[in-house]
Amino acid sequence: MQQDQGMALQKVTGFEEATVPMVFCVWGLGMVAGDLAGGRFAGQALVPKIFEVLLWNAVFLGAFSVFASSKAATAVVLFLVGTGFDLLPEISTVMM
Repeated sequence: MQQDQGMALQKVTGFEEATVPMVFCVWGLGMVAGDLAGGRFAGQALVPKIFEVLLWNAVFLGAFSVFASSKAATAVVLFLVGTGFDLLPEISTVMM
């Protein structure tokens, strides 16, 4: 899967092959930030928070398709897509 994403970053956005891992690191930092934020908010209004995060994901995945031609905007949007992983602590709380 990462190979396909890396190819999209190279062909659509124009990142060099050597910089694609750094872009994935930006995405990973967004995931860490989102997971930390999600853990903080997992105990507050759980179901509305889940819907907010799903909306967040939809907005920024759509933004990725709009801003894919700009390297800087793609990096910012991928960070924000990564923060959408704050859904995981909420889902874990619901499952428990």
